[in-house]
Amino acid sequence: EVFSGIKVERNFSRIVVPQDCFNQLQIQLNNDDKKALLEHARFSIGGKDTDITDAGPPLYRLHVRESALKEGLMEAKIEGLSGESTFGISASAFWFFTSHAVERLSNSMRAKKRFAFLYETYFDVIRHKETERKKAIRSALKNPDFQKQNIREEATNLLDYFVTKTAEDETLFLFQDGDWTAVPIDKKAEARILEIPYRIFGPGIFNNAKAPGEMIIPKDALTGSLSDLYTSLSRAGAGLVYKDRPVEKVKWDFELDATCSSIDWFEIRPEIRCKGEVVDEAEFEKAITSGGLYEDGGILRIIDEESLRILTKVSDTRKKREKGEIVRVPRLHILDWLMLRRDGVKVRLSPDDERIMGSLLSFEKIPQRPLPKKLKAEVRHYQKDGYNWLAFLYEHRFGGCLADDMGLGKTIQTITFLAGLKEGKIEARHGADAPHLVVVPPSLLFNWEHEIEKFYPGLKVMVYHGKERKADFSGTDIVLASYDIVRRDIEKLKEIFFHVIAFDEAQAVKNIQAITTSAVRRLKGDFKLALTGTPVENHIGEYYSIMDLAVPGLLGEHEEFTSRKGREHPQEITRRVQRTRPFVLRRTKQLIAEELPPKIETDIYLELTPHQKGFYNRTVAEVRETVEEAYRNKTAGQARIIALTAILKLRQICLSTRLLIKDKKEKEKTGR
Repeated sequence: EVFSGIKVERNFSRIVVPQDCFNQLQIQLNNDDKKALLEHARFSIGGKDTDITDAGPPLYRLHVRESALKEGLMEAKIEGLSGESTFGISASAFWFFTSHAVERLSNSMRAKKRFAFLYETYFDVIRHKETERKKAIRSALKNPDFQKQNIREEATNLLDYFVTKTAEDETLFLFQDGDWTAVPIDKKAEARILEIPYRIFGPGIFNNAKAPGEMIIPKDALTGSLSDLYTSLSRAGAGLVYKDRPVEKVKWDFELDATCSSIDWFEIRPEIRCKGEVVDEAEFEKAITSGGLYEDGGILRIIDEESLRILTKVSDTRKKREKGEIVRVPRLHILDWLMLRRDGVKVRLSPDDERIMGSLLSFEKIPQRPLPKKLKAEVRHYQKDGYNWLAFLYEHRFGGCLADDMGLGKTIQTITFLAGLKEGKIEARHGADAPHLVVVPPSLLFNWEHEIEKFYPGLKVMVYHGKERKADFSGTDIVLASYDIVRRDIEKLKEIFFHVIAFDEAQAVKNIQAITTSAVRRLKGDFKLALTGTPVENHIGEYYSIMDLAVPGLLGEHEEFTSRKGREHPQEITRRVQRTRPFVLRRTKQLIAEELPPKIETDIYLELTPHQKGFYNRTVAEVRETVEEAYRNKTAGQARIIALTAILKLRQICLSTRLLIKDKKEKEKTGR
């Protein structure tokens, strides 16, 4: 009576409760108690004894309603269903998942961290075989938070109790449809259903729960995970009810018409259908704001995760337009939409755009073209592929990042590309009479000048350096400049339009906040190419800096990209990085090993002068004595350090005796 609030009549032989209230008492007994009840209790209808009907296993659902506690919260409760009767999950096995549980524990055990760990351990242990459960509990409680014996013992007893209770078979007695019924309860199934919202929303949902199976969930969190919640419940054989109405899952079909395009934009006309019917604007907006949940003809429907992902992308572009306007997306971002074809989305392009995008997404479809006739180099097959790739990107107004391993010829591929432009093998665009600019670290200026002279002497090269340098590049095909010079002279260089700008060792501008990076980003060119064997060294922000330099706008605005780098947006970052794949060409040495020439190793022996030999032999004698003494009188660790120091001295002599000799005259005798 105190527990339920139901008026109960008592005398010496019986307890009387209203018939419609009996089921609310939820009389649920284990096998031993059930046997005792059946031996000592009579079940009758209309004064006549009757047998109890065995009902089949119950169904389960998660019922979600607005919470009375506070605005912005939702109350969810797991309900069992047998016929027309509903009931809660087992109190004996799950009272631990309520706010009252804290009151029954010691102060030490009430810490949120320990509480959450016990929840996690419970859900893990119930998956083990019965013979392995105690061992699993002991293993889990080796956690540092349970080192104290009294805490570990309390945690062990708690887990052992609830795991044991969960494994027990129980029977629920109900009176329904004018008959007594016994409903078998599978508490492990109830535990699996309880685990679903725990995994999605975390242990905090049980903090204000008044009864087992109840939980309080922030509305925003629930809205963002409704589709995932529905799917997980369905896999566990449970349903979802939202505000007293069952939810039905549906799939939306998307068709995107992008046949209209310009140099910089694609016009997208999306059409969305559900079961063959066009989804109107109101249903679309409702589904977006409620995590995929919307009402259709009096039925609550939730769209599946794949449809929701596509819907979110469509929504991102629709937000940027006024109602009734055409959706416009940057030309490079159409790749995201084309990737949706893998998910069954129909995306229509014009024949020309289909050909271009098909080549971008499939390296094999890039057209082949002849090499420059005056090129004085043997171009390997993979290098010719790189040349064709660069030509394709150039002709279609893209940029790129050539990210081959060091030693695979990024320089020769670039020179071949520039030579192809000079000979007309690649059709040059407007402004082709402008010079090319190659920005390199200072140490590579001579190498680039030498390589161009060696492989294509027909290209006129100017090295832009020195105190008397002038930004007059008339009659020049290629300008070579260091990153430092570009930084210093950016005010002059930014006024000059270059044809192709190549950034060698582009990792030099991986920090987008650096002054040098800011300077090179101000250079104006018709086509930009980044050359680097390490497009990412430390973090994804470096990749953004290099790719946005080569293909501006491909990854969106820097502030937006940076704000999404964290763990809260991993899928968005993955999607954007996938967008860059057609514009990055990377081959490793292992990948094209068959095309590489045999490795040539040459051993060159240098004779020491008489003075150097004498100095080396004296040093050998000294260090040998030092090392032997160390192993006699020092610890093993100290002796090893002394031995390594001795070996280092001998190595330094081989490099240069000057590293060890301080006397000037002696240095002159031994030489370098």
